[in-house]
Amino acid sequence: MSRYIFGVGKGEIAEGAEAYLKRRGFGVKVAGKPVLTQSVGNVTFRIVNARDVPRFVGKGYDFGITGRDFCEDERLTGNGNFVYTDELGFGGGWIVLYGARRRDNPLIVVPADIHNLGGKYAQKLFSCFSILPVNGATEGYVSSGEADCGIDFMSDKNDTPEYVGTIKRNGLIVLEKLMPTQAMLLESNEKDNSRDAKAVRSCIAGKPKI
Repeated sequence: MSRYIFGVGKGEIAEGAEAYLKRRGFGVKVAGKPVLTQSVGNVTFRIVNARDVPRFVGKGYDFGITGRDFCEDERLTGNGNFVYTDELGFGGGWIVLYGARRRDNPLIVVPADIHNLGGKYAQKLFSCFSILPVNGATEGYVSSGEADCGIDFMSDKNDTPEYVGTIKRNGLIVLEKLMPTQAMLLESNEKDNSRDAKAVRSCIAGKPKI
């Protein structure tokens, strides 16, 4: 029997990914403090940084779950050796431009994990700009005046009046929604059409068991 490697992203989508896999018969721990390598039958699950999943799928990993924003950023590097299999319906939100107000020639802070994607949208929005990639939260740079605006993920929970996200908490506003994103199921471009692979694919992407 062939074995398959499935990369699952940590962070924002972890709880949703764990529930999704459990409904399909894979009882793996993703949220909280996961075991980084877990095997169920002939599938080995590796819990990795969400940004790394699209890089690994197609270069050793057969399947993956991560956010669409990370996938699109990876494609901008020319290394997108994967295809989308399904939209999973959790981890939803938007990549947004946010700040106190729109400015000319801005310094735009973006997460280092999606700095290629941030640069792509900055080019569409501004004729002249600078990009500041950072690790961690971006909102503090804008609220303190170290950057003029930011491009970052905003959960769709922000569309409910009672939810106060980090953008609102820092006294900032969404200036423009740029790209919808959610958790995606990925598969390697080098698709395996063996009986074993079809069985795994059917289980992962098919109807849930409960």
